[in-house]
Amino acid sequence: MPPETRKTLRDLRQMISNARAYRRLASAAKEQGQLHFAARHIGDALVLERDALDRLNALEASGTLIAIEALVASATSYARERRHV
Repeated sequence: MPPETRKTLRDLRQMISNARAYRRLASAAKEQGQLHFAARHIGDALVLERDALDRLNALEASGTLIAIEALVASATSYARERRHV
C-alpha cells in the first residue's frame, strides 16, 4: 500500500476519533445545560465527519477502497487456508 494511502487512512481514523470526542463533549455540555457549547461541539463534529466522508469518497473514486477490500479478502482467505493445513 502506498505511503500516501496509509497516511490518508491514519488521518481518517484520527478525524473520526476527534469527531466522536466532540460528540461526547457535546453530550456532556448538554447535560449541564450549556446548549451553546453543545451546539458548537456538534458543529465541530459535523465538519470533521463531512471532511472524512469527502476523503472516503475520493478514495473510492480512485479505486483505492476496492484495492484495499481485495487485499483484505485475499489475506483473510490465505489465513483460513493456513489454519486448515
